[in-house]
Amino acid sequence: MDIVNQVISFFAYLFVFAVGILVLGVAELYVVDITQTKHAIRRNYPVIGRFRYYFEELGEFFRQYFSQWIARKCRSIGRRGHGYIGRRKASTIRSRSDPHEMSVASARHYS
Repeated sequence: MDIVNQVISFFAYLFVFAVGILVLGVAELYVVDITQTKHAIRRNYPVIGRFRYYFEELGEFFRQYFSQWIARKCRSIGRRGHGYIGRRKASTIRSRSDPHEMSVASARHYS
């Protein structure tokens, strides 16, 4: 049982050491980002601002998938959709998009 406690203790110390190294690394990035004068994003948003450049590089890779997804979602409007748009334009369908148009007496209060 003594060897198990030593192994667990070793891994606990190793974990604390790794977390300490990670915190020191982030602190170093923070100081470097705050003191540099070349990039405004890194100066205003230290450490997090570094991800912008990483995501710019990945943007072209993901853009192909998002453009296909958007093209699938934005198909043409069918016959029923055009009918609804026409009736809405002719004001046969009452829209509640503007709450100021409704009278106070007839307004429903949703909770």
